[in-house]
Amino acid sequence: MITRLSIALLCLTSPLVAEDWLDYYKVETVPTPKNVNPQLGGVTTLSDGRIAACFYSGEVMIYDSKAENWTAFAQGLHCPLGVLEDEDGSLLVMQWAELTRLKDTDGDGIADHYETVTDDFGLSGNYHEFAYGPVRDSKGNLYVSLNVASNQLGIFKDVRGPFSEIGLDRSVMENGKRNSEEWKKRKGEAGRMYSRVPYRGCILQITPAGETKRFAYGLRSPDGLGVDEQDRLWVTDNQGDWRGTSPLYHVEEGGFYGHPASLIWKEGWTRDPLTVSVKELEQMRTKAAGLFPHGELANSPTQPIPTIDPKLFGLPKGELLIGEMNQPLLVRFLKDEVGGVMQGTMIPFLFSLELGMGSHRLAYTDDGALWIGKTHLKWAGQEGMRKVTWNGTQPFLVDGVKLQEKGFSVNFNQELGEADPVFSVKRHTYEYGPKYGSPKIDEATLEVLKTQVAGDRRSVELTLPEIKEGYLYTIEIENGETKQGQALMDKILRYNVVKALGGEGEKKASQQTSDAVDLLGDPQLSLWRSNKKKSNEQTGQWSLSDGVLSRGHEKAGSLSTKKKYKDFDLQFEFKISEEGNSGIIYRAKGRGLEYQLLDDARHVRGKEAKWSTAAIYDLYAPVEGKVYHPAGSWNSGRIVAKGNHVEHWLNGKKVLEAEIGSETWNTRFLRSKNKAIKDFGTHSSPILLQDHGADVHFRNVLISEL
Repeated sequence: MITRLSIALLCLTSPLVAEDWLDYYKVETVPTPKNVNPQLGGVTTLSDGRIAACFYSGEVMIYDSKAENWTAFAQGLHCPLGVLEDEDGSLLVMQWAELTRLKDTDGDGIADHYETVTDDFGLSGNYHEFAYGPVRDSKGNLYVSLNVASNQLGIFKDVRGPFSEIGLDRSVMENGKRNSEEWKKRKGEAGRMYSRVPYRGCILQITPAGETKRFAYGLRSPDGLGVDEQDRLWVTDNQGDWRGTSPLYHVEEGGFYGHPASLIWKEGWTRDPLTVSVKELEQMRTKAAGLFPHGELANSPTQPIPTIDPKLFGLPKGELLIGEMNQPLLVRFLKDEVGGVMQGTMIPFLFSLELGMGSHRLAYTDDGALWIGKTHLKWAGQEGMRKVTWNGTQPFLVDGVKLQEKGFSVNFNQELGEADPVFSVKRHTYEYGPKYGSPKIDEATLEVLKTQVAGDRRSVELTLPEIKEGYLYTIEIENGETKQGQALMDKILRYNVVKALGGEGEKKASQQTSDAVDLLGDPQLSLWRSNKKKSNEQTGQWSLSDGVLSRGHEKAGSLSTKKKYKDFDLQFEFKISEEGNSGIIYRAKGRGLEYQLLDDARHVRGKEAKWSTAAIYDLYAPVEGKVYHPAGSWNSGRIVAKGNHVEHWLNGKKVLEAEIGSETWNTRFLRSKNKAIKDFGTHSSPILLQDHGADVHFRNVLISEL
């Protein structure tokens, strides 16, 4: 653990230091209960304004800030690392082996009923199998996360849950003691981190009906979960194998987030994750929305929570505030959605000795106070609880960073003074792979070609030579101050570019000519006709509003382009309802090729790959591990058809390709429902949006003839 002296030296030397944060915020140490291990695994605000906290030694205690006293509520829990009040007033606690509901049934202030909410996951006995959460979305779904195991040690002979036989032989793993010579020689065959019992490395969802579902894959040590006001789930993870530096993910159902160990729990998966190439995993993974440079900003980020009313805490609403174990600071994340992809900017906040390290769990009370529970679990960190309050004086902050085609727009919460700030910009990236962490690679200092201060002096546009996807851009600001001489607190901004505007990645994804036709460009839908019989309306019950085409009636009928197409590049975004089924049919003569649209998770046909989203219906399945956002979310698709070659794309990745007339094609065609159609898939025809009874929506539908 870093000593008090070393922290003080760090505060004197670190470029992150804003020595006057305490001019705006007061940090107080809250005494913890006596005879209780002062490491807090979870903190939450109760409906009556009190604070509930769970402690490493197994207690759940309630703190009354007005009376300044703690009372015991529950005890005997095993390494609880999260607590949440449920709608009925009970407490949900995530401990090592289960998510537990604690109830006080007789009203004496002490829990007398301990109920298992879910224990539908495995335990191997490995020391690294922590469990985190819960958090809840607006629909009442709960989310928890599970660590993978570490090859510093093996497993117990008795495990909970089915043991996966994919990987190193179980007998070797059962003898995996730290000083065992055989284990030292063979532990690499297990993977640096591994998942051999369910569902290590996954995010689990517990529905209001009590069903536990695998929600997402590819996590390593996902200590922090949070749900924002738009119901988006955010998860932090820790630097290590398959993690060049610590990431922040926007997690969506079915997503894979880069660490391969948990893929063995994905339905239909049969391969050893250690044998899958980095290239294939790179194609499968969803990249982090934000990155914490290791050793600079954060080493072990923790819980993200949404910011509250700025009148209560002084920070802009709509951001995330994130804890950190190893450094005496918190981190702000400013979101920026680009082309349906969440990315954004990390900014250090409240760097101070008074705050200290180990900021593990965060919760606001209605009066705007931020309560922080601290821990270390014998790693870096501290103990106890802090209370942070804003004194009402507004700090000068960056309150928005937006990506431009060749630069950034930086917005401020107050007017700049007469002198323009000075900007410098660097970029770097990290290697994705099995090594433990990554140094910065491909570092470059970029020339700032132009800075343009807006007329209201509350924003500045930076023009750079280019923007490259997959790079972290560090923007440093000097001489930023208001007219009154108030110094800018946010001097270092770190924007992670996952998707660029008009950059090379976007150009490669589209590959469309300049004469691309916007099929939804006319509000009257003049390029379309309805296939509904006896319809008096040109487009049946389909409607176009704010650029979104929607099937608005249960008998709307399918919708076709008036023009016929054979060789084309079609790009589109789509959203389908729960249990929905639809498709885009092309090159048809009676029947045609179909880009399948389906709620894979809920529709009865979703488990058959050749009938799932992005399949060529009944012929070709998309690749295993495709990135598909769940029903009710927007996805992007693409169809490329030229000659006998056909490609289907999903969310920026090519998921299948087929060659009409090839041996593979002929074999599959003769087994399909279309085998009686002569020259199937080679005809020129309208492009049809299928009405199959689902609420389906389209936007940004662009076509180029090839």
